[in-house]
Amino acid sequence: MRKGMSLTEVVIAMALVALSVGGIMAVLVQSVGLRQSVDNAYAAVGLAKNRIERIRELRRDKGYAALAEAVESDTVIDRNGASDPNGDFKRTTIVNTGYAANLTKVTVRVKYKRRNVFIPESMEAVTLISPYKESD
Repeated sequence: MRKGMSLTEVVIAMALVALSVGGIMAVLVQSVGLRQSVDNAYAAVGLAKNRIERIRELRRDKGYAALAEAVESDTVIDRNGASDPNGDFKRTTIVNTGYAANLTKVTVRVKYKRRNVFIPESMEAVTLISPYKESD
């Protein structure tokens, strides 16, 4: 009767352990990437909503005609909404003054990066603004 393990048995055991660890690492890497993508999507929704609120404030402070100042196309921004050429988000603001009688439609679309590339889909927030003053 022999004692101990042969070299073949050790190599097979190490290969099985390596495959198991490799599989677990692949799942961890995927989950980290998915978490980052979900975080960016959530942040993109927040950035779109914040932009809508800033446009509403612009209308209150400067008047209805000032809404045209809000138009922008693919402005690269950071997580706080500030312009940043290295940012992870792209924001487009569309102001449609001819949407309906006495209504302007404002659409804000925010794209985010996945694996350091902007994805074609975007998060979107839409509001309608009238030229009439809000009552206090």
